[in-house]
Amino acid sequence: MSADGTPRGPGGGWLPGTSPNPGGRPRKIREIEALIDAEFRVYEEVRQGYLTLRDLAFNGVRNPAFNHKGEIVGEKVTYHPAYLEMWFNRIVGPVKDLDLDFDDATPEQLEYMRRKFNLKQ
Repeated sequence: MSADGTPRGPGGGWLPGTSPNPGGRPRKIREIEALIDAEFRVYEEVRQGYLTLRDLAFNGVRNPAFNHKGEIVGEKVTYHPAYLEMWFNRIVGPVKDLDLDFDDATPEQLEYMRRKFNLKQ
């Protein structure tokens, strides 16, 4: 028996018919999940989002360039690193910090890595 008096099985699990949630998942949650699936998990829309993000990351944002009189004299391209970071995070995943431990490396191994990666002592 549990603290609230509900009978339990041998492993402490609920006996058939005595679940604290007899109806399963609430209907409202299923409706919300269906709405999210219909709205945001459409392949073509997700693909279009990635293509737009890639275009912003690699081609920048074009803005008009003005002279001192306020007249448009051309355009300038602004690149935002945040777009590239967002694109890479979605394509290859966020960058993770490496937890490297060189306590047991020999001096020869450390010297090789210094030379290989152009590191200073």
